[in-house]
Amino acid sequence: MRSEQIGIVGLGYVGLPLAIHFAQKNAKVLGFDIDISRINQLSKGDSPIPDVSSSKLLQFLDSDHLCFSSDPNKLSECQIIIICVPTPLKSSGEIELTALEGAADLVTEYAPSGALIINESTSFPGTLREVFQTRLKAKRGSEVFYLATAPERVDPGSHFAFEDIPRVVGGIDTLSSEKAVNFYSQFFKNVHQVATPEVAEMSKLLENTFRQVNISLVNEINELCQRVGIDTREVIAAAATKPYGFMKFLPSAGIGGHCIPVDPEYLQYFASRSGERLKVVSAASAVNDEMGESIVRRVVRHLGGSNPLSALILGVAYKPNIPDIRDTPAEAILQALNSQAVSVDWHDPLVEQWHGKKSSSLKDRSWEVGIVVTAHDLLDIELAKTKCNKIFDCTGRYSHIPEIVQI
Repeated sequence: MRSEQIGIVGLGYVGLPLAIHFAQKNAKVLGFDIDISRINQLSKGDSPIPDVSSSKLLQFLDSDHLCFSSDPNKLSECQIIIICVPTPLKSSGEIELTALEGAADLVTEYAPSGALIINESTSFPGTLREVFQTRLKAKRGSEVFYLATAPERVDPGSHFAFEDIPRVVGGIDTLSSEKAVNFYSQFFKNVHQVATPEVAEMSKLLENTFRQVNISLVNEINELCQRVGIDTREVIAAAATKPYGFMKFLPSAGIGGHCIPVDPEYLQYFASRSGERLKVVSAASAVNDEMGESIVRRVVRHLGGSNPLSALILGVAYKPNIPDIRDTPAEAILQALNSQAVSVDWHDPLVEQWHGKKSSSLKDRSWEVGIVVTAHDLLDIELAKTKCNKIFDCTGRYSHIPEIVQI
């Protein structure tokens, strides 16, 4: 299959690294995106994705293995088409399938007969049949297409090699499964075939809902331990000595990124269509939604009940050592501080802009409190200590520094 053209629809955090990975393996790849400005940027060798360096992008642009286009007619030349478009939430919290449905329309219009079409975008169980198969049958009649789901597994800034992350694949029928498994097996060391696309779709939602529930649980336990004077991390370390039945999660400022806050809502949507309501998932979401206010309450409690006059949020990316601010937990803390009329600034050595402002310099002024939300390796905590009367750490990274308060 490496001689066949692979089309990647959507060149964001999922699609671009995937395109580069295939190109590295000597596949012929077309990267497609409806955003013309992104295509122009990529065609110049300028990568907008931290996990893909511009130098690596330029390396493959100079070969015959990778090209970019916003011309949908190019998809008709692709025997394999992989969908990697965003599936976010609306501002109301409802699922947003506009990009996915748009990609399905493109595939329906331009995919050649006999193409293998794979959806990597996260969505609810039944998406492959409802969004893709239904459209293809309605518009293309009896033409043959092979359909499969292989939910993306991308962890920005991860130490895992791309090809070492196992892939889950489920086809719409036996032949589709075989073709999809054979395809991914060329590029990934471990491909796990499941019986149906619905199993694959559900597995992705379970993975991230599992993490959301456990992160929310340990954050709620941390709130209790903080209130009664028990060291949460010592409790977790003690529980983690059990060699079975326990998985270690640590308290934090909350859940961030594109997957963990979003995927449980797709699971709830699917459950509601089946007449069910997942109470544990709902409770976990509620805990996460309250994390910003909870952290500010802890800060105020440590200050003797008085709101700080000024605060500096230290680290606004959603996880350490990357500049990604999507659904960052720093947002809820910012809103909670603003609601208390606290003057708030932020500092992050990796993030260029947030809320239309640049990162505050640690050399310019001082603040009453600093709140560590994301502990980048490049965060100069020693300098921050000289600029903040008191620093509160949500991450546990600086638990060895006595004057930094763990919350």
